[in-house]
Amino acid sequence: MPLCTNFNFPVIGVAPCLLQLVGLLVTPESPRWLARFGYPGAFEAELQKLRGKGADISEEAEEIKDFTEKLQHLPKSKVLDLFQKDYIHAVTVGVGLMVLQQFGGVNAICFYASDIFVSAGNE
Repeated sequence: MPLCTNFNFPVIGVAPCLLQLVGLLVTPESPRWLARFGYPGAFEAELQKLRGKGADISEEAEEIKDFTEKLQHLPKSKVLDLFQKDYIHAVTVGVGLMVLQQFGGVNAICFYASDIFVSAGNE
């Protein structure tokens, strides 16, 4: 008797998660993230690591520093900013489409599409 008929192999679903967890341990930090949150030494070290030991990173590092400084001078956004006169039309259209999608039943059709086609073919 084959072993796979006794259970549904829950390990198969866990394997990609474990692989991703191991990959997370060796993934370098983003140089832009490090620069944005105030790690200037680590930012340049990670950038050098990503580009290679012999690569000249001075131009790219300066560009990231300039971008980070400009980003810090921008005003902070809030959820209430969506309801300003400039954005209210786009927000209304987006929310309206999501509501119509739910009330229209397209999610149910997509979910049961295979069953619908099987039953349509059998009758």
